[in-house]
Amino acid sequence: MSCAATSHLRIYKDKAIAVTDCGDIWVLDLPGRKIERIIPSYAHFYAVTIMDGLIFTAPTSEPRPKDAARVFDLYSGKELATLPINATDLFAVGDRLLAVERKFMDPSPISVYRIDVAALRNGEWRKEKVLKDCDRAAQLVSTGDLYGALDLCRSTGVESMVDEVRTSPGIRDRLGRHAIRLGQTLDGARDAVRLLEALEVAAPDPWVRQALVEAQLRARVMDGEPVTALTAGEQATEFGRALELAPRSQLGRSFDIDFGAFSNLIHFSGSYVFVGRYGTRRDTHSGGASVGVFDRSSFDELASIPIAGDDPSFQDAVASMTSDDRHLYVRVGYRDEDEGKKVGRPNFFVVDKQTLKVLRSAVALGPSSLFMHRNKLLACDCDEDVNPSCHALDPATGKTTEEPQLVCLSSRTNQETAVVGRRLSLEGGSSLLATTKDYLVAGAGHDRRTSFLAYPRSGVGQPVALRFAEPETLESVLLTDGNVLLLAERQRQGLRVKQLSLPSGAVRTLFGMPTTQTRVPIFLAHGPTLFVGLGRDLLLFDLKDGQLFRYLQDFISGGFADNGHGLDSRRIDRLLVDRDHLIALTFSGAGSRIVPLHVLPAAK
Repeated sequence: MSCAATSHLRIYKDKAIAVTDCGDIWVLDLPGRKIERIIPSYAHFYAVTIMDGLIFTAPTSEPRPKDAARVFDLYSGKELATLPINATDLFAVGDRLLAVERKFMDPSPISVYRIDVAALRNGEWRKEKVLKDCDRAAQLVSTGDLYGALDLCRSTGVESMVDEVRTSPGIRDRLGRHAIRLGQTLDGARDAVRLLEALEVAAPDPWVRQALVEAQLRARVMDGEPVTALTAGEQATEFGRALELAPRSQLGRSFDIDFGAFSNLIHFSGSYVFVGRYGTRRDTHSGGASVGVFDRSSFDELASIPIAGDDPSFQDAVASMTSDDRHLYVRVGYRDEDEGKKVGRPNFFVVDKQTLKVLRSAVALGPSSLFMHRNKLLACDCDEDVNPSCHALDPATGKTTEEPQLVCLSSRTNQETAVVGRRLSLEGGSSLLATTKDYLVAGAGHDRRTSFLAYPRSGVGQPVALRFAEPETLESVLLTDGNVLLLAERQRQGLRVKQLSLPSGAVRTLFGMPTTQTRVPIFLAHGPTLFVGLGRDLLLFDLKDGQLFRYLQDFISGGFADNGHGLDSRRIDRLLVDRDHLIALTFSGAGSRIVPLHVLPAAK
């Protein structure tokens, strides 16, 4: 058992229910002192109650699916219904079900439902709902809303009705269509395999068999299993045509880059790539702050510029870099900033780009993020969510002057941190999150999952409220051309990428993908193409339709390289486009890859 119990014990006659092992529902036989059956998890945490031999559950763990309460038979474990009930606590009182939604600061509403136990056991009403809603789902597919169709049909509980496919042609038809659509997704392929295999046994069909072959291939690849060759049947599938197996996928050339610990401290300027790092080189493990200098074309290391010596008391580390035509500007952070200021320890350095020597240093009292904006050196406080400030920085003295018309937008993703015009007075508790062509987007209040505010960058007009029915997150935001954001919405075992259009607030799901600790998605939007690093693989999507058009397996070569904590030190950690090249940086820097964009397939 890998998880502790996650809900209170529920007792019904001589049976007991416990939710444990990361969400599995255990039915316990008390007289026999044994586990009678295990109902597989569909969430990590639930509200649970028992009524007349039926187990009522409602998911409570985040990300929390809505209208997804499920009912199981206590004595068989069979799923009987999916109900549009949301609750943090469930209670059974006679034939009434009490659903409580606990609120943090507000009163907790209680909904009361009268339960027809006989109708739930009979299941005829459920069949009618499957036929009706899954037909509506087919209409959504015709409009391009594949995920809307999948969610609608799934909400009927059709995926648990495999036993009915032999006796009900209508259920067999709807479940078959749903399973085939599910197998066309990256995040649903594993579930599709289970459904398609059951359909193949119950009612063999060429379309089901073909869909099963593709779903099995998608599932294997998305699970990170090695695939060295494709069968003729796999090659004929849509996914098989998009998949390129190593070593063909290892385009361009591999290089090693020592960036110490953080791949975001990389600055391109002229013919150089400057890399800020704590310590001098990976293989020496010495402390101090330095800047590595690499050739921009070959990524060969040319020099290392010492910035501050090894001092355990201060632990100087490069915090930010920027440059103009002649100079590189370096800002350093300390373990104890206040103590550094007290003793006058330099934290701002000016480097001559021709000689690669430090010309001067100073104590800068302003923010630590450096930018060149319209030929002016700025120091910005990008970590401040509400009204982040920018200051002009005098490179000769280190003195700063506030620039009230500028604001810094901190990058929460792969995209570069940006300085944008017009400082905003955001509404109370709001935090600046993203910028598009015409809008600055802020989270409304402290809960970023419920709504956003889009502020016109022109300063004219009131902010537009953008509200969503589901919990969106801005953990991954990709800025595309115009007024479009891509949002990554967390799922239980992966994520979905959604497209948000401003100012309408219209949202549609482009695609989803499963993720693991060693296969963390890294995003980069470049024109109409979305690059996604997943472990060592590189995926290419067309942003217009959300379609995967190329999957490059083992884009980063070599086997698993443990970093000492069970993580792959050569998984893709950052994607960049510099000039006409795509650059994939690995977790450790070793085995990174640079590829000319023209040799990669592109979205049409």
